[in-house]
Amino acid sequence: MILLFRPKGTTATPEKPFSAMRPVTSGPNGLAGDVFAIPAVDGKVGYYPDSQTWIEGKPFWIGRDDTPTPPEALLRKEPIDGHWVTLEDGNKWLVPVVRVFPFGTSLPEALVLGPDGELVSKPLARFAKVVADADRVYDFFLDPDGAELMHSEAWSIANRALAVNYHVWPEFVSMAELLTTRNIAEVLKAMIDYPAIEAEIKKKQNTLDDINNTEDGNAD
Repeated sequence: MILLFRPKGTTATPEKPFSAMRPVTSGPNGLAGDVFAIPAVDGKVGYYPDSQTWIEGKPFWIGRDDTPTPPEALLRKEPIDGHWVTLEDGNKWLVPVVRVFPFGTSLPEALVLGPDGELVSKPLARFAKVVADADRVYDFFLDPDGAELMHSEAWSIANRALAVNYHVWPEFVSMAELLTTRNIAEVLKAMIDYPAIEAEIKKKQNTLDDINNTEDGNAD
């Protein structure tokens, strides 16, 4: 279970789904404060240093015990359609298809008037960064001239993709150890609808094989 500790004197309130709160006289910084947890997750709400690991963050310290935090407890109210990817916790997480193959997106877009008065769609401001991320990932996987993607950049992009559908942030993902050198590629591919691209490539290859087999048969 992931927990948050708010030191005394800090006025920030954690966003949902962290709403269960327990005051403690001594937290991971040795001072009083409040520990927050997710009500839907079973576990001990409080500061128990013998069974928890904590790291300092701003404005909250972030803690973890051995109780898993299921993705369902973190799912946003209106998730975006996408592909399911199994992360290191063993659960399937819904990664939004930001760039649909062969074109389009699963993200909601704003309907605005274009320069000639025509109705056009454009990315909503809150999704602008993840849309740019998807273009970056697409170029990396499919453009022969695409620039390299460093591990740190890939990790940040994967975090932003997960945050579209879940109440997560980088410190949470790090503490929960959700991303690995193996599954991060699957998260990035899900963003650009790579499974659909692979299916199309396979379909075309099968068609070519059928044509070649037919020609070979005629040659006989």
